[in-house]
Amino acid sequence: MKIAYLTGHGFASTSPRLFLSRVFKDAALIPLSPDQLSPIHIKDVDLLFLTGVTGEHSPYPDILPPHKAEHLRQWSARTGATLWMDCAASYYAMDLIAYDSPTGVRKERDGLGWVSGIARGPHPLQHIPTNECIKSPRYDDTLTVPITYQNGDGQKTIEAAYCFSPLLYIDQHEPDNHDINIMAHFKDVRGDAAALAVKPNGNGNIIISGVLPTIQADDIVFHSNCEHIKLLHKNLSDHRDGHRELLDRLFTRLGIRGNAYL
Repeated sequence: MKIAYLTGHGFASTSPRLFLSRVFKDAALIPLSPDQLSPIHIKDVDLLFLTGVTGEHSPYPDILPPHKAEHLRQWSARTGATLWMDCAASYYAMDLIAYDSPTGVRKERDGLGWVSGIARGPHPLQHIPTNECIKSPRYDDTLTVPITYQNGDGQKTIEAAYCFSPLLYIDQHEPDNHDINIMAHFKDVRGDAAALAVKPNGNGNIIISGVLPTIQADDIVFHSNCEHIKLLHKNLSDHRDGHRELLDRLFTRLGIRGNAYL
């Protein structure tokens, strides 16, 4: 199995790299710079991971304009590869982006329209970074929020990592969305907001994610007494079994469960 992930200045690639290298430890991991986001550079790749970003400016509209993004979508549809859109990339995958950050950033713009609906953010629980976690700053503004998913016993609630990501309001009346598999929903937010969903794309798939499944307790490496990070680690640890169950369902849906070590 081959997995490529976007990296470089401004992209939050550390946590995805740690997660992907642990869970898909037999896979070939290929870092990509933004100028390598084209079918030429991802030949034989099974999963392309488009990471979140650092800060509140998304470079995706610049590095992946609609015509270039369409080449990637067609590549996925033709080859059967999965496009995993994470955080900022998930905002961009939707029809519309409506972003009103507690830090004062306000943004409304069109997205790619790969999924019909509105990406709204951030979550009401999102806090302004405090810069208290000096030794592990990448987790300073990361928290956990409750999400729900269906299992054999009914609806289950777990805490998932979150950081300025989108609440995904998928238009259920749009015919193009009839085959979307919503894997999890945000709990205790206004409206019916998806937290994790898979949309078939020809022979491939597109994942959109409003939470950060790649931030797991097993992958948080820190050398700090920061209470915020301790709480983040504890919340994820307490819900480790639920995360494994949700990831098991996700990877089974994508047909890559046999490659994952959960």
